[in-house]
Amino acid sequence: MKLAADGRRTARQRGYTVRWEKAARRFLKQHPTCARFGIDPKCKGLVAEVDHVTAHNGDLRLFGDRRNWQGLCKPCHSRKTLAERRSKPAQLRVDLDGMPLDPAHHLNKV
Repeated sequence: MKLAADGRRTARQRGYTVRWEKAARRFLKQHPTCARFGIDPKCKGLVAEVDHVTAHNGDLRLFGDRRNWQGLCKPCHSRKTLAERRSKPAQLRVDLDGMPLDPAHHLNKV
């Protein structure tokens, strides 16, 4: 399986297909203001990306559930994603195939 530069499956393999891109563009047109506008002082206001409120972690049903989408500006989306990644203990972080990212994990020992 081909992997992206950061070791994850490629964006297409994770569900970010042409169909997703079209649906995301429609969603952003319908929701042009960042969901964090007025809450986060660093917010830019205008949406740039569709965010999954609850991280889908490879669950395609959750990935495609529009009730789980929100529009965020680029800075808000970057901050949210970074906070989500930092909130998980290293030993619990897994890739989208469910394999541990911690090289010391027993499943990563060959």
